[in-house]
Amino acid sequence: MLKNSREQLLNFISHHQLKKENGIICFDAHVRFFEPVAVNTFSEIQIISLPFEHALYVINCPDSLPQGCDVYSTSRFNFSKEEDEELIITAGEGQKILTLSLKKT
Repeated sequence: MLKNSREQLLNFISHHQLKKENGIICFDAHVRFFEPVAVNTFSEIQIISLPFEHALYVINCPDSLPQGCDVYSTSRFNFSKEEDEELIITAGEGQKILTLSLKKT
């Protein structure tokens, strides 16, 4: 399943033609947190490719969220790309942690 998470994240990156510079992919997105606190925000997102996984960082994580809610790896969380173009991150038990969609300009 973790391989599928990497593939889903890579499909999201490819589908939106997100630029990759020096191994880091950066873009602005609307982030909707569901767990542990419901919060909506706009943030820069960075994705870093590691040898066996990818890490997604929410740069402007709201202060109302506990420490550690700013990074999600494909080895610990499930990533899926939905038809409505959202990237969904869930925990191993299936509960939705956050959704991410590209910021409209």
